[in-house]
Amino acid sequence: MTEKISYYPNCKLINPLLLGVKMFLAELRVWRNEYIEDHYVCSDFTQEVFNKATENGMRCGYVIISFEKSPLGHAIITFETDYGLVFIEPQTGEQVDVIVGKYYPIALVGVNEFDCILKIDIEWNDETQKSIVQEITPQKVSEVIEILESPNCITCNYVTWMMKYDNLGRIIKSTRVCSKINYKCKY
Repeated sequence: MTEKISYYPNCKLINPLLLGVKMFLAELRVWRNEYIEDHYVCSDFTQEVFNKATENGMRCGYVIISFEKSPLGHAIITFETDYGLVFIEPQTGEQVDVIVGKYYPIALVGVNEFDCILKIDIEWNDETQKSIVQEITPQKVSEVIEILESPNCITCNYVTWMMKYDNLGRIIKSTRVCSKINYKCKY
């Protein structure tokens, strides 16, 4: 099992460009590792990318996906890029759409392919933000709001992500807004 890296409190972690994330993943090639049930699983793939990104000064999030009917979850990685929040499947290096209320786009061991995503938890490597995507489905609302704790916000302690979805439930735009006074955060 891969150990969780200690955070670098004195190191400035930056949000990378999407191109930088793709170059980083191409160089890292974690997906060459073999999935071995009970020995090297999704959490190990994710932790390896998380640790290397942290070592390289990239801000990233360790994502835990919970499913509606399955007791098993799934771990992936996320980066806040110039294209918004981007989710990466570390076992393949592919960018994936992760949407509450929708199916996960890749088959997972122990999870029924028709099991919907119930909740997404993100733990950021700079320890300033932890988030839980609320248990709502995009079919019921046109915008999903995630409340994130953010001591880096200039105006207040909270930042909100407003995500707009297309008719297939894919994220088409994510915008950071100040949740206290409802204008774009200066951070």
